[in-house]
Amino acid sequence: MKFLVLFILIIAFNLEAKEYKSIHGFSIQVPNNYIVISNFNSADVVEGLRQEGYDSPFLKELNTDLPFEYFVKKNDLNIDNPDEININSEYQNYIDIEAHPLDEYCYSMQMIMSNAAGRNLEQYVCEKSDLPGKMIGKSFYYVMDSLYSDEEKSLQYQFFATREQLVTVTLNCSPVSCNNSEKVLRSLLKSMR
Repeated sequence: MKFLVLFILIIAFNLEAKEYKSIHGFSIQVPNNYIVISNFNSADVVEGLRQEGYDSPFLKELNTDLPFEYFVKKNDLNIDNPDEININSEYQNYIDIEAHPLDEYCYSMQMIMSNAAGRNLEQYVCEKSDLPGKMIGKSFYYVMDSLYSDEEKSLQYQFFATREQLVTVTLNCSPVSCNNSEKVLRSLLKSMR
């Protein structure tokens, strides 16, 4: 019975999602009501959105010169700070996350992010995780005050997709909508292939 329920949930999710080939070398299932903006398609996507009447500060300030991919719920593109998931990767020599001291990582991330923000950012969660579906070993996962706004939270996963590729997946969200956006984030991570 549990298998049947799980199977139905997977099929239901896949019916409402489209496969997207990431610039970072993996495929993920993106919900149909989300739009993907990357440094390869940003000019066309943003122009198309403006022609549809979307003209939020988020679209104006979006930095697409970096090798990031942004996933945003299309209906939220008119608000100033929509919840957004972004993916970035960099080439780095492999570190065994499972063997790496967690307290050292947590402290370092809090200091790095606080320095970048110019203020002390509170860290709420910092642990190792088995998400996403495609990775080598475990991932680091943390929840912290957002670098960009006092009114947002950041949830982040860092993991090695290959022995030379460190991937960072971040959700920036408002406290009101974080729970729903985190469900989308987890679905994206579970779907990575």
